[in-house]
Amino acid sequence: PFQRLLATGDEMPSVLRCFSGRQLALKQRMAPYTRVEDILEHVHWASGALATKASAASTVSASADLGEQLAAARESEARWAKVATELYKLVAE
Repeated sequence: PFQRLLATGDEMPSVLRCFSGRQLALKQRMAPYTRVEDILEHVHWASGALATKASAASTVSASADLGEQLAAARESEARWAKVATELYKLVAE
């Protein structure tokens, strides 16, 4: 009973459409929402807001990455300094 029956357009009955005059009223009603300048301004504003959020997030993550790289470089430098000191002690004896 709930099966959907598919039919072609030729098999469907004709439906009368009485829409005279509605096209102009619809265009007038939608005119404030379809101005190209407003749409482009909204797109520009929205993309600018997203770019600001993305750059702020990337700045925070970039500074965290730099901090991690600095810590790793200092650890590596300390290891090499320790190895160099031990090697110098061996050579000096």
